[in-house]
Amino acid sequence: MNSGKSQFSGHGVSRPAVCLLLLCLLLPRAHAQLGLPPIITVPPLDQTVQNGGSATFSVLVTSLTRLSYQWRFNGVNIPGATGNAYTRTNVHYIDEGLYSVAVTNSAGWAVSSGARLSIINPPLQFVGYRVETNGFQAQLVGPVGGKYVVLASTNLKDWLPISTNLAPNGTLNFIDSKASNYSRRFYRAQLQ
Repeated sequence: MNSGKSQFSGHGVSRPAVCLLLLCLLLPRAHAQLGLPPIITVPPLDQTVQNGGSATFSVLVTSLTRLSYQWRFNGVNIPGATGNAYTRTNVHYIDEGLYSVAVTNSAGWAVSSGARLSIINPPLQFVGYRVETNGFQAQLVGPVGGKYVVLASTNLKDWLPISTNLAPNGTLNFIDSKASNYSRRFYRAQLQ
């Protein structure tokens, strides 16, 4: 005689109990998959920074589940940039471009709009000079990481490059040891 309860595989477990057990096991996994993809509520903002300075980009995201971040520069992933904010230090003209972030959760992903980073470079200029026994000495200040070319002339018409140097910190100390060979000598500098 059947009492209305069916046995599952002869182990004394009823079908409703098995169904409840399976539902309890699957529900946490199913719940983790529920929800919406992340929603970027505040995207990163454009920034203008002095050459050699720092820029920090951040994003605000709404999500019901855990988030993962990956920052990008001109569409290419930046290694190790996986937080809700990204700081670029000691910026140079090569760092100019668009910074965006890809945000993922268990339901999907979203990519922010690109925030433009613009770099302000100081003009290249002589800030100090003097004549010493070893020649004409001058200091140039300009864009960080630039290649400075110093030119000399005796007539302000014909200019010859006499020195080309990188200025990794934006300052270059220059010495023209041949300056005493001329009755007059003019100098100018340019970025290469």
